[in-house]
Amino acid sequence: MSHRAASDDLMALARVLPQDRDATLLRATTGLYVQEPPHDRDAMHRYEELALYFLPKVGVSDRAHVAALLASRSDAPPAVIRALARDRIEVATPVLRQSPILTTIDLLGVISSTSADHHRLIAGRPNISVDVLRALALARGQTPVEQALELTASAAEATAPAVAIPAAPAEDDRDLDGFLRLQPRDRLARLAAVSERHAGTPIESQPRKLERVLRHAFACAEVVASARTGNRRRLVAAFAEILDIETVAVERLLDDASGEPLVLMIKASGLKDTDGRIVLLLANPELSRSVESFFRLAELYASLDPVVAEAFVAGWRKPGESETAPTAPKHVPMFAENRVGRRDLPPRPAEATVPARKIQAAG
Repeated sequence: MSHRAASDDLMALARVLPQDRDATLLRATTGLYVQEPPHDRDAMHRYEELALYFLPKVGVSDRAHVAALLASRSDAPPAVIRALARDRIEVATPVLRQSPILTTIDLLGVISSTSADHHRLIAGRPNISVDVLRALALARGQTPVEQALELTASAAEATAPAVAIPAAPAEDDRDLDGFLRLQPRDRLARLAAVSERHAGTPIESQPRKLERVLRHAFACAEVVASARTGNRRRLVAAFAEILDIETVAVERLLDDASGEPLVLMIKASGLKDTDGRIVLLLANPELSRSVESFFRLAELYASLDPVVAEAFVAGWRKPGESETAPTAPKHVPMFAENRVGRRDLPPRPAEATVPARKIQAAG
């Protein structure tokens, strides 16, 4: 596919008909703009005035050409990028996928005024904020987004990562009251025993639907945002949504004075390590008052295998949920993406598969 140089557009400017001159001038000016290194504020402002004047006057193919050229530019005028992001999907696609200019406020504006196709592109952007995730979740109930997701489910399942189906929890792992009564050292011994029991356990997997990915990302973002703002009600509700356990149980686990239950909830939720440490620090302020206590929990968090956390959480779920058939689980632990992705690698050394010594060291 050949690419037109900016000079070609300038040469064509003298030969075009008057009705085509606007498009040719916009193409030529944009081509010259992106050939230069990052522009200063004055240059951005001059190009912005010209582009905003001509964009409504030109056709879809010309607007799409401009969007493709500006999509990855960090010096693209924000007003131009916002206009392109709200345009037809063929124009907005490169901008919504790539543009570093779009802020949370910009994306919220796009969600409020565009279609399900635009929403899917926004959902695929890296590092979107909790406010954007919340807006996307609300839009699913107000626009045809959910129907669109169902229409694309078969394609999404072909490319979405697989998730693990956990084994049924052991009887000893179901006793929440008994676990909370244990002293910290006894809890670590129980964790080490469960770790040894699950070492090398084969994990079945099934594909993740796109909608489940989005719902889990939204709930995880809610956990982090609620911990940051100290909103206990939202934090409890978000943990209950991710882990599928009663809110009363979440409150008891969250309020535990020693902190091991909070580590188990965070690990079983599948939070990124950086987000997990933020929640560990802020979810229960009492746990972070002691530096020694916090670092003990941080070390436990770093050494704990997520499959151990999932074994405990599976036993604490709502009655009957932990016996759900593995072919159609209501809850699927998100840590399994990494475990399944490593299934073709050579087995780890024996000391790496059983973090019992690390767990004991954390005490």
